[in-house]
Amino acid sequence: MHNKISDLIRAESKDYTQVSIYLSYRVNFEGDPELWFNVENYVKFLTDHMRSFVRNAVKKHDIMAFYANGIDILRDTVLGKELSKDGKRQGRIFEENGMRIYDVEVLDIRLSDATLESLLVQSQQDVVKQTLRIEAEKRKLTFTQESEQISQSIAEAESATKQKKATLEAQEITQELQTTLTRLQAEIEARHVQLKAEVAEQEHLDQVKTAELARERQEVELSLEVAQRELEQYIQEVRAEVKAVVEKAQAVSPDLVAALQAFSDKALAQKMADSMAPLAILGGKSIAEVFANLLKGTQVAHVLKRSAELLDQADEEQD
Repeated sequence: MHNKISDLIRAESKDYTQVSIYLSYRVNFEGDPELWFNVENYVKFLTDHMRSFVRNAVKKHDIMAFYANGIDILRDTVLGKELSKDGKRQGRIFEENGMRIYDVEVLDIRLSDATLESLLVQSQQDVVKQTLRIEAEKRKLTFTQESEQISQSIAEAESATKQKKATLEAQEITQELQTTLTRLQAEIEARHVQLKAEVAEQEHLDQVKTAELARERQEVELSLEVAQRELEQYIQEVRAEVKAVVEKAQAVSPDLVAALQAFSDKALAQKMADSMAPLAILGGKSIAEVFANLLKGTQVAHVLKRSAELLDQADEEQD
């Protein structure tokens, strides 16, 4: 039980790089003990057999991939990838002598070219540095993301608060607006009712005014009718008086009118002679001449002329 077999294997990678591998196998003998001694040199039998498996596995990878993951590649090659029921690798069994490799240790992996190995080591170190930087950046990114997430959460909370406040203010404004609209609606309805009442009152006043105007018109028409009747009566009276005057005038004879005219003309001439006598004395003319010259072209001169003619006719008649 627990036999330890070490080996140095020189192999070649996919890109033709020589590599030296130091392994240590853990070996148990299982099963029928009579099989354990079927192979005279089990160490050489194991190492020869495993070198072929290891070289074949190394040949499938380039040197960088193998140098970076050589331990996993070798353990999968020697022990297998599948796990047994107890969670351990099945290992590699040699049916010839009941030998089983239950574990393997990869002691060292070295390149035949020291310069190339140094470059690979440097490359691995660079990869490690880059990995560390990447990890640091990832941690920084994680910190930044968490910090920004917290900031965003704070901003979202503040925004939610502002939105809630804005919503409440909008609700208050809406309620105030609704109240104002309700009050205005009530005022409009009240004003509408008032205007309707005023219109009804105005219609009633118009009816009253119309009735008053009709009554006044009736009174005026009655007054006009009475005045018309009075005027007609007055006209009839005037016509009667005119008719009476006309009849009286027709009753006066033309001779009487001529006599009255003559008498009137004589009286007027006598009064004028009395008044104009001093003027005739001063001028050495007769009164008739003085007066005729003074009133020449007037109606009175015509009257004087007519009076003189009448006087002459009267004198002739007396003679």
